[in-house]
Amino acid sequence: MISEIFKKHFPTLNLVPELKEAILKEATLHNFKKGDVILKEGGHVKVVPLLTSGLVKVMQQDESGNELLLYYIQPGESCMMSLISCLQNEVSHATGIVRQDAEIIILPAKIIIELSRKYPQWNQFIFGLYNQRYNELLEVISSVTFKKTDERILRYLRKTKEVSGTNNIKVTHQEIATNLGVSREVVSRLLKHFEKEGVVMLKHGMIVLL
Repeated sequence: MISEIFKKHFPTLNLVPELKEAILKEATLHNFKKGDVILKEGGHVKVVPLLTSGLVKVMQQDESGNELLLYYIQPGESCMMSLISCLQNEVSHATGIVRQDAEIIILPAKIIIELSRKYPQWNQFIFGLYNQRYNELLEVISSVTFKKTDERILRYLRKTKEVSGTNNIKVTHQEIATNLGVSREVVSRLLKHFEKEGVVMLKHGMIVLL
C-alpha cells in the first residue's frame, strides 16, 4: 500500500529498488487532524514527514506569541526543517501544524543520514526541496523587509489560496495578524478596505478572495 502511495505522490523521488526497499522497510502511514503539531520548535526531531494529502503550515513564533509563516508543506513534499535538523543532529527551529486533515508517510530520523550517504536519488529529492524552500524564504524576507502591510496581507491570502486550492480561505483576522506579526485591528481595517475595493468578500471565519 505504501509503495503505491509513494509512486503516486512522489514522482520526483526516483525509487531505484535499493532505495525503495530501504524506505519501505522503515516507513509507516499515519493520519493527522487539523491542529495536530507534527514538528515542535526547540524539540528534537525524531521523524521526517512525507505528505500524501492535506496541508501543513511551518512557522516560527516569538516570545510574544507572534508567528512568522515560513512555508506550507503540500502533498508530494517533505519538511525541509525536519530534514536539516536530522542531518545536523539539531533541535527544530520551527513548528509544523496541520492546517487540513493530512495523511503522512513517516520516516524515522535514524535512517535519513543513511539514505543521504547511500542514494544520490534521495539527495536529488532533498536538493529540489531545499531550492524550493530557499526561494520561498527569500519571498518571506522580502515581504517582511520591503512590503507594506496591505501588500503582505494580499500575498498571504494569495499564497493560502494557492496551497489550499480554493478562493474560500478559512482564516480569522486574528490568525492573519498573528502570522504576519501585526495587530488584529490593522488587519480588520485593511480587509474592510479590500472588501470596498472588490478584492475580497468577508464572511464569518472566512475570507473569499475575488
